Amino acid sequence: MRDCCLSSEYNLLFLCTRVHIDTVTAKEIAWVTEESLSWDTILTLAKKQEIVPFLYSAFQKLELLEHMPASILSIARNYYYANLNRNILFEKDILGITARARLQGIEIIPLKGFSLLYSLYQENPALRIMTDVDILVKEEDFQDTKRLLAQSGYRTIAEDGYEYLVAKDVASGTPLYLELHNALVPARPHPVIFPLLWKRKRTQMVHGQKMYFLSDEDMLLSLAVHIRRHTRRLTLKFIVDIAELLKKSDDTLDWDYILANAQHSHCVMSVYFSLYLAQEILNTSIPPAALHAFRPWRIKEKLLRLALNKNNFLSLGEKRGTIIRILLFDRISELFLYLRHAVFFPTTSPKEQQKQ
Repeated sequence: MRDCCLSSEYNLLFLCTRVHIDTVTAKEIAWVTEESLSWDTILTLAKKQEIVPFLYSAFQKLELLEHMPASILSIARNYYYANLNRNILFEKDILGITARARLQGIEIIPLKGFSLLYSLYQENPALRIMTDVDILVKEEDFQDTKRLLAQSGYRTIAEDGYEYLVAKDVASGTPLYLELHNALVPARPHPVIFPLLWKRKRTQMVHGQKMYFLSDEDMLLSLAVHIRRHTRRLTLKFIVDIAELLKKSDDTLDWDYILANAQHSHCVMSVYFSLYLAQEILNTSIPPAALHAFRPWRIKEKLLRLALNKNNFLSLGEKRGTIIRILLFDRISELFLYLRHAVFFPTTSPKEQQKQ
């Protein structure tokens, strides 16, 4: 049963945002749809949280579409199928790039949303919204991959030492923004390095083509540090990724490896925060020992849980996001190092450059 303080609109979104809906959850969704709901609020929040396809899919699966107002249903349906079409177009182009890269001896690992289509959302690729596609290459292959992208019709948007942002129209009115990385995230302030990442990569056949993906452990770490970068604009979409990965791999995850690499790259708090949110927001089961291994000292944990929880997640703003970002530094000394670097060596990411 839901928290008595949670609005019906919030509760409905949390219940629908999952790949598989069990019997208990299905009953809860049905109960909520019988209540008086502000559908304009639901749609606005679902768009902001990038989960409209989940909402439509859940109602379709449970045969509850008649409970949606016609205008809302039309928007949600169009959103769902437009996203499916975009993802299919993106997939076709990325498969072409990876095939051409392989001929040049370049290994590419898709990151975040695109890679998750083949591990978490393969049953329904329409669910995962992607604003862009991120790919990782080894540092020594970075320049060659830039040239390959140019030969493939991509135009340069922006660049820094960590990422290279390009774009290409994959269909009329459908641009594909692609970010080329030679590291998972920029140093903040310490570099995030998982030494065995390339050795641990897994191979999967996609439409008859061999592709490389991160191991589940490295994927969890990469999603955690990605969330750390986006605390001021954190969306439910990111939490679903964590929750679904834990559901898929919980029994097989090497938690000792995850902890050792989190400590090495100073992102222990980021992993804890990701696990906490998956548990708090989506009721994901987390092994107690695993959660305990990453747990911070008590006051910091209480502050973090007060700053973000099920009741205030959907109203997260920049000010509270900044507070959370501060809390996610493993040590106070790292915060001071980060602030010093930000003051004396300010940088703007390619995405931020594009907005300017």
